[in-house]
Amino acid sequence: MAEITNEMVASAKKWLRIETQATDDEVRQTLEACLLDLSIGGVAAISTTDKLIQQAMKLYLKSQYGYDSSADKFGQAYEHLKRALALCGDYNTPRPSEESNSAGDPVIDEPGNSTVPTTEEPEDVTEPAEDPEDGETG
Repeated sequence: MAEITNEMVASAKKWLRIETQATDDEVRQTLEACLLDLSIGGVAAISTTDKLIQQAMKLYLKSQYGYDSSADKFGQAYEHLKRALALCGDYNTPRPSEESNSAGDPVIDEPGNSTVPTTEEPEDVTEPAEDPEDGETG
């Protein structure tokens, strides 16, 4: 899961028009809950720099904080966006890993480089060699 940074908390507080620092932990937990909800809802590619993910986070926060007495509308909008993201091919499959190898090059998950165990085909079974004494196999 993406990490919630202090900058994200500050942005979220601006979205909600909150000025006090007393709510930082609560806002952080609500953002984390949003990302988990997106994941559970079928959104596999979650990047907090993605504009649609940011919009989902705004809608989720505003629905949770009762923003502008329209919490239900924000909640419905969030649910619609979450479903749309879960159905979209760009968001319902994991993106290539953003890790890098020892040379600093990005590591891209490719077929054959998967860490998921695969079923291996059985080894080729060859016929037994002929017995030199009787000339028969087997």
